[in-house]
Amino acid sequence: MTSNESIANKEKIALIAGIVLLIAGIVLGLTNKQVLFEAWLVGFIFCVGLPFGSACITAVHFLSHGKWGFTIRKPALAAMKTFPLVALYALPVLFGLNVLYSWTNPEVVHANHLIEHKIAYLNPAFFGIRTVFYFIAWIFLAILFEKKGGELLEDVSEEGRIKLQRIGGLGILALVFTGTFASFDWVMSLTPEWFSTIFGILSVVSQSLLALCVLVITAKKMLPEGRSSEPDVAARFHELGNLMLALVMLWMYMSFSQFFIIWSGNLPEEILYYLPRSHG
Repeated sequence: MTSNESIANKEKIALIAGIVLLIAGIVLGLTNKQVLFEAWLVGFIFCVGLPFGSACITAVHFLSHGKWGFTIRKPALAAMKTFPLVALYALPVLFGLNVLYSWTNPEVVHANHLIEHKIAYLNPAFFGIRTVFYFIAWIFLAILFEKKGGELLEDVSEEGRIKLQRIGGLGILALVFTGTFASFDWVMSLTPEWFSTIFGILSVVSQSLLALCVLVITAKKMLPEGRSSEPDVAARFHELGNLMLALVMLWMYMSFSQFFIIWSGNLPEEILYYLPRSHG
């Protein structure tokens, strides 16, 4: 059995298992809408992380033009092509806004001045518009990275390299900007009184790390038997391991920085995020 046939068989098994678990989740969730929508939101954030993180890693590859990027290019492109499908996963989140987010309740808003001051931003209509904008931007970047990026990767001239770096640089800026605000909307606004300037970029780093781990595993599985021991291939995976370690250290540093700043400030509107998590 070839590696492609093995992957195809595993895809069928995963699809069947996914459908069964989806049906079971919906049936069980009908008894508790809160749990159903919360579980869906967690799954949605995870699914967004794979193509979004892959786009971030691809943009970094364009900037560095490192050989490691070619090892995971195919699975990264495949992951980015799932953006339209993942966009459909946002529909249940939009339908469940009044269940997930307390800022959709007028009584809660008027009773809390912190939330009331944010109502121009935190309202269902603007929330939906922003969600649509994020996915349009990400789909556009995915197409740009595949078409234009693919052409420039084959261009060995200095001009082609500079153009590729420009695409990577602008792509990183766009991804960090949209990813930051998406994390504010989908995750941070679950506790609407709370805010953190680090949270957005921390989410971008987390999703990039998630995607890189999946891409490395996928690329490894796609290798023909015996190729992983070849010096060139082993060197590329070693470079990917270094990048993974760098992202882990960056994530750890930013997570601790966020906690330390909030802990040292000890302000009521900032500790709301950590208090329930510190008690399990």
